[in-house]
Amino acid sequence: METSFFTGFGHLCRFIIVAAIVVTSINASLKTEYFTIKDQKEQTQKLIDFRGETTRNKKVALKWKLSTQGNYSYTIEKSRDGENFSEVETNNIKAEEQGEFTWVDAYPKIVNCYRLKLTDDQGVTTYSKVLVIQVFKSGQVSLVGATPDLSANDINVDVEMKENAFVTLNITDKDGKIIMQQKERAKEGMNQFTIKGSSTMNPGSYFLKVVVNGTDCLLVQLIKS
Repeated sequence: METSFFTGFGHLCRFIIVAAIVVTSINASLKTEYFTIKDQKEQTQKLIDFRGETTRNKKVALKWKLSTQGNYSYTIEKSRDGENFSEVETNNIKAEEQGEFTWVDAYPKIVNCYRLKLTDDQGVTTYSKVLVIQVFKSGQVSLVGATPDLSANDINVDVEMKENAFVTLNITDKDGKIIMQQKERAKEGMNQFTIKGSSTMNPGSYFLKVVVNGTDCLLVQLIKS
């Protein structure tokens, strides 16, 4: 997933998420599927939040909020491989309070790549960073999401739980050596974590591993340049 360039601690950097592990259940055996996520479109700075959560009937609700008021139209783009995006039906976008918007994906896959396209009243189009969401049909985890933070370029990880759990967020190098580790207590419901300081890592190839109660839940490759 290629994001826009950011200035962090005096240098330009960007994260690209390029691979993930697909699991049908947190307690099931791992099924590995690699896909490339690239986004070379212009990134919008108008968004201050773009995340997802599950609904009661196992659908995925995307939620976003803008930093400025304006007359924008919204289009959701979805990809299975992270490279080929196509528009989806967005007639059910709802405007919530305080400038927030919600769109529900009625047909989510196990792994979903989403991108939000914003078009202003002058016809200028910009894009969000790509959001990767993995949905679990059974087990104690409902959803895991990963995306670079919209402001600091640290990595955001969302974990939606059916019960309390211990979550470990590891960033390793290509040889499996832990570069950063962050341990969290997750409560029932949605938990939003940020791997603090991940924007300061040196350029290179890394892996983000999300572990819930000692079981690997999500593995994502990160390339920072």
